[in-house]
Amino acid sequence: MDELWRRCAAELAALIAERQVTSREVIEAHLARIDEVSSRVNAVTATMAESTRFILPANVLGLPAVAIPVGIEASGPTSVQIYADLWREDLCLDAAQTIEDAAGALCPIDPVT
Repeated sequence: MDELWRRCAAELAALIAERQVTSREVIEAHLARIDEVSSRVNAVTATMAESTRFILPANVLGLPAVAIPVGIEASGPTSVQIYADLWREDLCLDAAQTIEDAAGALCPIDPVT
């Protein structure tokens, strides 16, 4: 397959739907392109590549999702990502509210300290 990173979202979605490529191949193509050019353009500070591999397939499929911050570790903030079936945003929001009620709402991180 040619350079997937050059294709628009609609083309990529069609290729995935037609099973010509997988969502993982699309993700890997984009991450490889970032690695290839980031040192020259200095535009990407962090790719979160490992997280992206889990998040993007659901986004490509149009599944509703919500991320809830739940804590701060030495490596940075931690969160829970919740997905639901198509058109069931209400389930994501209900689950997010339940988690936030139990864990408490986190305040933004102070960038100075």
